Amino acid sequence: TICTENKRHFFGKIKNEKEMLLGDWEAFQIFMAVKQTAKIKGDIVEVGVYMGGSSKLICEAKGNKKELPSGPVSLLGADMDKAAERILRAIDSGEKVAIYSDFDADGIPGGVLLSDFFTKVGLKDFINYIPHRDREGYGFHKEAVKKLKEQGVTLIITVDVGITEIKTVQYANKQGIEVILTDHHVVGEKLPKAFAVINPQRHDDTYPCKHLCGTGVAYKIVQAVLIRARQQNKKWVQDIPEGWEKWLLDLVAIATVADMVSLTDENRTLVHYGLIVLHKSPRPGISALCRALRIPQAYLSEDDIGFAQQRTDNYLPYNKQWLRYRAKGPILYRRDSAKSDFSIR
Repeated sequence: TICTENKRHFFGKIKNEKEMLLGDWEAFQIFMAVKQTAKIKGDIVEVGVYMGGSSKLICEAKGNKKELPSGPVSLLGADMDKAAERILRAIDSGEKVAIYSDFDADGIPGGVLLSDFFTKVGLKDFINYIPHRDREGYGFHKEAVKKLKEQGVTLIITVDVGITEIKTVQYANKQGIEVILTDHHVVGEKLPKAFAVINPQRHDDTYPCKHLCGTGVAYKIVQAVLIRARQQNKKWVQDIPEGWEKWLLDLVAIATVADMVSLTDENRTLVHYGLIVLHKSPRPGISALCRALRIPQAYLSEDDIGFAQQRTDNYLPYNKQWLRYRAKGPILYRRDSAKSDFSIR
């Protein structure tokens, strides 16, 4: 039995993860978190999860009962509770927030994920900043912080970048900008003195899945903020259906596969459900890529994600008209120089 707040999910005797796939996403996510945090190996006889208030997570496996602390910290890693509270304060006060994400196939989906989340909660004053690959290069840069300061930003949330940028974080602090670093790369000898540092690779982090991608870490932030908002009965969270965040898993699946992190443990779960969301995703970019690659969106697989870039380069034209034939007839793709975009004629 798994209880999530006011819901109760009955699965009978749980023997392995495969049987849990018949349940809903929320229950399965908590099941995996409890199993990994308790370091349980083998079959699980029964799991009981109670969230909220002063209740505890209780895991009973083969007669051995373990009690785990409840809340975002226990399930989502070090500094997560602190980061969730800071983001809640920014939402409530309408602060200007900058999402600073890397320019690769992990950072960009993570930036989109947080953008979708802030749009959903009604935060209007936020911006996405992606450093230019050639002019700025990889990293969290002082020049970018200076630009964001000029635009009135008071909180920067990084995605997939920043874990070694001690000097840039110091500069941001001096400018009166608080920084929440989210990353998944290996940490250095010292952590940047940011407001919060979310990274499963931290030496003091007890989160069981150490190989989340950057977008996966950003997804955990969204989960933590929503959990804390519901515990505090925030007015704006009442308009968000419980479990809504699962619709962000298409981005997590793309980033997890494309960034080539291990498809084991929780990552496997995230990709499994992310592919389900991808099959029905309404995102125009995903639909356009599927049409260009002649891949039925309803049957997208991890192979399609991992190898789509090379195939896209072979299909899509640049700066010229291009005619491509399919079984159903020709499709003309024309580059619109004014919009710097492709249109299908």
